[in-house]
Amino acid sequence: MKKIIVFVIVSSVITYCQSQVRDFSRGFSFSYSTNNAWGVDIFAGSGNNRFHLGYGHQFNGQEIKVIKKQKETVGITEIGNGEYFWVIDIGYSRIFINKITVHSEFSVGGKNEFTSFKDDRYYVEDYSLVTDSKTALGIGLKGGYLFNNGLEPFIGIHTLKKVDFGVRLSW
Repeated sequence: MKKIIVFVIVSSVITYCQSQVRDFSRGFSFSYSTNNAWGVDIFAGSGNNRFHLGYGHQFNGQEIKVIKKQKETVGITEIGNGEYFWVIDIGYSRIFINKITVHSEFSVGGKNEFTSFKDDRYYVEDYSLVTDSKTALGIGLKGGYLFNNGLEPFIGIHTLKKVDFGVRLSW
C-alpha cells in the first residue's frame, strides 16, 4: 500500500509541474520480462531528457495472499515454494535524432523466498509464507523507437528482469 501512495504522490507532483515548463513531456509505460516480471513506469521530462519512476514485480508462483507470520499448522499442506522480487526503478532516458531513445535504470527492492500452503479442512484462501527476505539491486539499459504519435516500443536487458520489453506512451 505504501508503494501505491508514493507512486500517486510522485505522479501528482509531475502532473502539477507540467505547466511550469514549456517543452514538457510526460507519459507512462508497461513492460514484461522473460523472468516473469511485470512493470509500470511514469516519466516526465524537458526537451530530450526524461526522468522515470517505476515499479516492477515478479510473479513466480506465489499465491495472491502473501504473509510473513505462520498461521496455525493443523490441516495445512505445503503446495510449493520459490522466490520472487519487487523493485522500485529510477531511471533516465534521452531522445536522440528525435526518434531513438536510450534509457538507463537503477532498481532497488526486495527478494523474498516463500513457501505456499493450502488449508485442507475447509475453503480458506491459499497463501504464501515469506521465509527469507533480502535486498535486491539491479541495473538495466533499454532502447526504443519514438513514433510521432507518442507510441514507443522498447526492449532492454536488466540484471534482475533479464530481457525486458514493452511500450511507452507519451504526450
